[in-house]
Amino acid sequence: PDLMSLLDADLTYRQPNKAFAASVGRSVEEVVGRRDAEFFPPEVAELRTAKNLEVLTTGQKVEMESSRETGHGSRWYHTVIIPVRDPGGRITGVLRTARDVTELKNTQEQLIQSQKMESLGKLAGGVAHEINTPLGIILGYAQLLQEDAPEGQLREDLSTIEKQAKVCRKIVADLLGFSRQSRSAKRDMCLNNSVMETVTLVRHSFELDKVRIVTDLDERMPVLHGDPDKLRQVWMNLLTNARDAMPGGGRIFIRTRLDTAAQKVTVWVADTGAGIGAEDLRRIFDPFFTTKPVGKGTGLGLSVSFGIVREHGGEIRAQSPVPPELGIPAGEGGPGAVFSVDLPLDHQDSGAEPDDLKSEE
Repeated sequence: PDLMSLLDADLTYRQPNKAFAASVGRSVEEVVGRRDAEFFPPEVAELRTAKNLEVLTTGQKVEMESSRETGHGSRWYHTVIIPVRDPGGRITGVLRTARDVTELKNTQEQLIQSQKMESLGKLAGGVAHEINTPLGIILGYAQLLQEDAPEGQLREDLSTIEKQAKVCRKIVADLLGFSRQSRSAKRDMCLNNSVMETVTLVRHSFELDKVRIVTDLDERMPVLHGDPDKLRQVWMNLLTNARDAMPGGGRIFIRTRLDTAAQKVTVWVADTGAGIGAEDLRRIFDPFFTTKPVGKGTGLGLSVSFGIVREHGGEIRAQSPVPPELGIPAGEGGPGAVFSVDLPLDHQDSGAEPDDLKSEE
């Protein structure tokens, strides 16, 4: 499966393997005798040529990691380039091998995220506990003073102190919830019921904001082993974020699918909002990172959701724009974004077959 190719001293392809030829959408015969500029965008071709020339000139091996857009999305490759010599020791070309390490990179990122959350969780928990007591005193005195204060500016000022102290108390509660290391109370549960209970809870208030929720749930769902309360918290966070991404209204699509071949179930929550920028996507699960205005969010919702999903042995990812293979139509607001949650199957259902992502709106 590795992409391998032998190039001569003129950096013309002499012997590519089938995997490399397929990666550039050609047959082996069509690749032979051609150069990188005929297969890759100019900036990619220039980089490949520069690295090949470096090996030809120095005779030293080059290793690097780089990402590349393919028909299956962005993929990461670990590339090794070595010089090829004739019996006399003269360099006559280069041999390139590239291995797809996308899954490894994803695993590394998930591990880094988990370690980051653990460290920040301990710090946040300590800070929140220290703040909680004096904050409670401030809030209590503001409420007591309001009872004795006459109508006028003084009472209004005390009311402002009380409101802002309550905002701080909510932030402290979020910090404590983020740092709490309690394990999930897992039991047999129905994933679809968990999703629909959350949808039912928010549907009316969302409709007041002109946000319509469309559900497409796989009816073949087996019983899962999980914590329904914590998973409902995940769905609530994802739904709330989707609504906030569409201040002028829009649609939220929720889809569940059973994949018995991969032994997992997947939940997609997609919106028709303005989407998420590439830079923000890299930080979307970082604790305290938020694109919302001050006072509208603490940046802990997705971090908490990340931890809950990982505790269930699953994975959560964000993509923007919404991939076309999901079959979800984009709205007028923009390309949208989708969060996907994979949870492992603990109870097999031998009668079900893997399903595609065909839209059934």
